[in-house]
Formats: sequence, C-alpha cells, structure tokens
Amino acid sequence: MIHPTPLSAFVPDLLLARLAGGRPAARDEDELLLAASFFADLAGFTAMADRLAEEGSQGPEQLTEVLDHVFGTLIDRVLQHGGDVVRFAGDAIFVLWPADGPDGLEDAVHRALACARQALATPLEHPLLPGVSLQLRIGINAGPMRMVRVGGLLDRWEFVVTGQPLRGMGLAAERAAPGQALVAAEAWELARGRVQGRPIEDGLWELTGVEAIPGALQEPRRDRFPGVVDAQVRPFIPGAVRHRYDAGVTSFLAELRPLTVLFVNLPVMPGLRPPDRAQLQQLVHLGQRELYRFEGAVDKLMMDDKGCTLLASFGLPPLAHEDDAERALRAALAIQAHLEVRGVPHRIGVATGRVYAGAYGHPQRREYSILGDTVNLAARLMQQARDGVLCCEATQRAAGGRVELEVLEPARVKGKRDPVPRFRPVRAIDRPTRALETPGGAQALSIVGREPERDALEGALQDLVERGEGGLVLLQGEAGIGKSTLIRWLLGRAVELGVSPRYGSGDAIERAAAYRAWRPVVSDVLGFGDDDALDDAVRIVLEALADHPRGEAWAPLLSAVLPIELPENEVTAAMTGQVRGENIRDLVGHMLRRVAMREPMLIVLDDAHWMDPASWSLLEAVHRRLGKVLLVLAARPAEGAAPEELERMLSPDAGGRLVQLEGLEPGEVYDLVARSLGVDDLPPALQRVLLERAEGNPLYTGELLGALQAMGALWRDGRHCRLRGEGLDGLRLPDTVQGAVTSRLDRLEPHQQLTLKVASVVGRSFPFQVTHDVHPVHEVRPLVETHLQDSARVGLIHLEQPEPAPVYRFQTS
Repeated sequence: MIHPTPLSAFVPDLLLARLAGGRPAARDEDELLLAASFFADLAGFTAMADRLAEEGSQGPEQLTEVLDHVFGTLIDRVLQHGGDVVRFAGDAIFVLWPADGPDGLEDAVHRALACARQALATPLEHPLLPGVSLQLRIGINAGPMRMVRVGGLLDRWEFVVTGQPLRGMGLAAERAAPGQALVAAEAWELARGRVQGRPIEDGLWELTGVEAIPGALQEPRRDRFPGVVDAQVRPFIPGAVRHRYDAGVTSFLAELRPLTVLFVNLPVMPGLRPPDRAQLQQLVHLGQRELYRFEGAVDKLMMDDKGCTLLASFGLPPLAHEDDAERALRAALAIQAHLEVRGVPHRIGVATGRVYAGAYGHPQRREYSILGDTVNLAARLMQQARDGVLCCEATQRAAGGRVELEVLEPARVKGKRDPVPRFRPVRAIDRPTRALETPGGAQALSIVGREPERDALEGALQDLVERGEGGLVLLQGEAGIGKSTLIRWLLGRAVELGVSPRYGSGDAIERAAAYRAWRPVVSDVLGFGDDDALDDAVRIVLEALADHPRGEAWAPLLSAVLPIELPENEVTAAMTGQVRGENIRDLVGHMLRRVAMREPMLIVLDDAHWMDPASWSLLEAVHRRLGKVLLVLAARPAEGAAPEELERMLSPDAGGRLVQLEGLEPGEVYDLVARSLGVDDLPPALQRVLLERAEGNPLYTGELLGALQAMGALWRDGRHCRLRGEGLDGLRLPDTVQGAVTSRLDRLEPHQQLTLKVASVVGRSFPFQVTHDVHPVHEVRPLVETHLQDSARVGLIHLEQPEPAPVYRFQTS
C-alpha cells in the first residue's frame, strides 16, 4: 500500500504547535506541561508480524496493510477523543491529552479514560489474519511533565516528553493483562465520580466503566498546523525519511532488510530537573556522535519509567554496509567507553537479523520505524546488560572476527523458548592484520580454478625475485568474488620465494583517515610497534632517515603514517597542504627505496576501493619513483569515476596490469563445495540453489553452504552428500549476503529503489512491461526502463530476455 505522506505527519501536534509559534529548536529550551498520559501496547503483535512478514515477496506490504489498519483504527479513536500521539514504540503508542491549565486536567483524564474504554471495545481484526483479534494493554496516568528537545548533531533533534507521571503509566501498562486498562492512583483521583473500577495492587485501578463524554466526539483535524513548513520539521525526522523526501519520493514501500539494531539505556531521572536535562543533552549528543561516526542511524529516543532509551540501527537507507554488525559493535564499545569515564550507569544490547522497515499508522499521524523479533531481542539483551554491552549470536557471526567477543552463558529472555547465546564485546581488532591470519569460516573454502589470475601474480613475483622488476597489479572484482583469498595465496607464495611482504588496507569505517592504508606498511618497514615509547619512536625514525638530506628536520611529518605523534618543529609546523603532502611522500619513498635496494619488496594494499585520497597519492608516487617495488592492489569496481591516480597507473605508458575476477564456472563451484564437504558428488537440488543464489561468487557460495549446514539441511553419507526434507526452495540468504546486496541497492536513488521493489513483487524474473504497468507512482512510469538499466549497471539485475519483450532477472534472490 502506497501512502503519500506530508512530513508533518511524522511528528506530534505538541511539536507542531511550538514550531508554528516560531520557537527555535534550541537545546536549552523546555516547557512544562500538564497532561493525561496513555500507553497502549498490542499484545502478541510481534509474533504475528514476524509470521506475516515471511509470506513471500508480498509479506512486507501485507504487514503494512495490517499495521495501517490496526494502528489506524486505534489512532482514529485517539484523535476523536482529542489525544496527541507523541511517540510510536514498535507495537505500541504513547499518547498525551494536554490540559488547559490545572482545571482542565480532570477533563483530559476523562477523555483518556473514555478513549481507553472505546479502544478496548473496538475489534482489531483484518482479513489477512482470519480468526485473529489483537488485544490492547493500556496504562494511564496524569500530572506535570516537560517537553524537551535534545541532540542537535548534524541538525538532528529528538523531541521527548518526560516526567514523574510516566513511572505510574509505565507500571500500569506493564501490569495490565491483554484486554485490560489500568489507571495509576494520580489519574484515578482526578477521575473520581466519572469512572467505575476496582482497586488492585500498587495503587493501580482496573478501569471497568466511564461516564460518557458530553457532546459529539471530535473529528480528526486535517490541517494540522498548515503554517509549519517542511524545513521546520526536518530536524525531527529520521534520515531514512528525509532521504526519500529529498529525492521527491513521498510514498513508502515496506521492506524486510538485514539490520543490526542497537539499544542504549541510561537511567536518567524522568523528572528531568535542569541539571538532569543538561546531562541528558550531553549524553544524547555523545551517542549521536559515535553512531554517526560509524554511519548508523538514530531511530528514536524514548523516555519512560526505565529512564532514557536510544534506539539506533545500522543498515537503513541510504547507509547500508555489509559490515554493519561490526560498525554497531564498534559504536557500542565507543559509547560504553565514554559512559564509563563519566561514571554513568548504562545497558547496551545489540542484535542482527531481518527487520521490517516501513511507515505505518494513520494518515494524520504516521511513523517510519523498525519492527520484528530482532528489535525485541536487542531490547532484551539491553535489559540484561548491566553497565556493559551484550550481543546475539547472529551479530557475533556477522562481525566476522573483527571484534573480540567474550562468550557468556546462554540466558532465557522473554519471547524465546530456548536460552539465547550471548556475547560480550571486548575490543575491536585492527582490520589490516586480518589478512595475515589463518582464514576460517566460509573463507576456508580452498582455491579452485583461478589459474590465469594465479599465473599473473606468480609471473609478477618471479620478475621481482629474478630480475628486480616491480610494477603494479590490480585485482578487481565484486565483493566476495575471491580477491582476499588470492591475496592470502600471494602472501604465502611470496614467503616461499624469500620475499617479506608488507600489507595494508583501506578501511570502510575510516575512509576519511589520511594514509590509513599505508600506516601498517610504514610501521613494518621501520620495525615500529604500537607500544614503542616516544623516545624510541623518534630514534627509530631518525635512524631510518639518517642518509636523507632533510631527514631530521622533516621527521615529524611521519606522524601522518605512524601510530604515534612525533612533536612538530618550526620547519614542519610551517608546512601546509601540497608541500606537506609532497614531503611526506618523499620521506616514505626514501625509506622504501633503502629496503628495496637490499631485498625484493612486495607491498599489498587490500580493499583499495576504501582508500583515502592521500593514500592514492602516495601509492602513485611509490609506483612512479620505485621500479624495484611490486605493488598489488585488491579492489571492487569503482562505483563512479575511478581515482585519477589509478587510471594513470593503469595506462599503457605506466605499465600497470588489471586482473579482472569473475564468478566461478559451474564445475568450479561444484568442486569448491565438494572439497569443503569432503564428498564426491552433490545433489542436483543443491547444485541448482548454489548456482542460482550465489551465481559463482565464492563468498556467497560459502555463506549459503554454512547456512544450509546450520539448518541441518545437509548430511554426509560416506563420500556422498544428502539433503534432508523436501527441498531448498524456501532458503533465505544469510544476513551477511543480504547486507552486501542491500548496500548495492542503497546506492540507487529512492525512485530507482522503489522500481526494484515493485519488480521484486512481480518475481525473480520480471517482464519490463508488467513492472511498468503495476508501478504505483504514475509519474515515475516513463522512467522505469531507465531505472532497470541503471540497476543492471550496478549488478543487481541482468537482462534475461532482450527485445521484443524484455525480461529482467535479479542477480541474487
């Protein structure tokens, strides 16, 4: 279901009223508020949503239809009774009835109670869920609260309501059974004479009846502060929504995405007296800084009886990455470190899996959010993490050994039948060192084929060893195609030939860090360690530059390529820009030349597609000046224009060589899998699934094989492989593969993404004409053909059947 939605629908009336009054979003402002508070939770909704989301390619849209119906019905009752939906909380909503002064609080409570009674009496059913009627749990309270705006980093603000009444409301909602509304003592006293009920424990009352509200119920207001413009609302809107609106897309298609979800809980006082609010601002700003540094997204900030909870995610558009689990754990560790220094109690939970992401609610009040079992698991892990971080097994697998994790005892969590494996992140592992480690997991699949590629690398090594000739070789191919496996083979082969390789790599997380790829290379050449003291570092550098005419004066420049800061002097402090860069290149080239004169030198730079501009400049300088150094790069194809330095190095005059890696042939895939399983043959159904899903990509093949083994779908019978069950047609891609595909999808513009999502509903193979005709946005239909051509260029689909009736096919289902 497509919903053209104004931006104002994504924020509450309380905020719109303030913006309409011209009040700026300044963090030092807050405002007192008297109101009735109401929290309504849909019992059992998440399990139902997870089942519905699995219903094939149409599952997410069907789930949105149910969400819109259920929440639309509930919000309609709220709006009719004059309530304001302040916040969605997954399968729940938080509503306020602001009072017109102290005398109006009784009326506000009366309306909240009347709304609760009507909401409980309204059937929440839908044709997609025959026989299923969802039930509400409702908690109500009233009293003085505060409206607060916090954050502000990158002009992203969070609007929250806090106050002591939230404690009673939260307790009431937590104790309520499905189909029941409980009222805290403060609200009950204000409503005496208008309600019926019975007292239960902890001062709570069960609501059984309420006096009718005089006069007709309100019609939901449709203008919702027309004087407020989008520019005023934007700072309070999630990035995924703003991304679409910036591209002119005001309609949403729901989707299931692989995400890593992160919850951070801080026990900030709900009353938020001024000192507490200042601390909240500081902590939220800190959280934003670390989450944005690792390219995560802040979903929402919630204040309740348990304190302040920040919900964030890694993998929402437009910033999906295949290493989102690692990014989330690094962000969690960074946030934890800051909180520990400040002595702030905290709980952080992280979980990874497929999550529903979409906009749902009522035409007048909607929310873009994430729902599902993964979100709930992250919240449960947060609750168990006392002053620390806990993550799930899927996060541990997806992090791929890039974060050191302590294995804890499995524990029971709400909503799970069996105990859940838990892990505690300890520290991030420096990425470049991983290529020198023994490979494991999917990468343990031995090299099959690749003879031409290995011959090219072997020839370059032999030229280096026998004739002292260097040069440059670029291994280029898509993610998972086998570049890293060939690099490991090359490193091992170099050692066999008596060559000591130096290894560095670009880093997706530190793409802006100057010379990031070269730091381990230079440290290795100098024999420099991270634990070297400053005096030792200076001595090592000066010895390496002893025969350089300006070595002593320029030595501090090497701080840019070393893991330690060497003190600036008058000479280096005066250097800026181009001069500084050229002198750094001169110093590094001098040190490399000294080593290359004594022994054959191989420098490998992995993940070069993530290298920063300074690293590219240094690479070109080394290639141009040092003919006795062999440079081997591994990189994905450039998303846009390739770096100018690379184009020059690969030009005929420069002599650089390109080795292009494509997918394995079917026979090579079978050989690869058979070797890994230790069998002589593979069932035809397994061969078909591996070819169709992984399409010759070794990493994807290994991940799919691991998923099948984890599911118990395969077993060995001597030297034969057998399948359990009826087949593999329902196999879902592992999260790591989904993340790689999703990151490619997110490179497209929102209109192009919408076209592909429409195509995915048609089928894995989809005719152009059908996709064109069913596209829900009429003005986009003339662009559908262009969208599909662009998607083919980035490798998401391919033309399966050309004219006269084009049919496209998704590369990976």
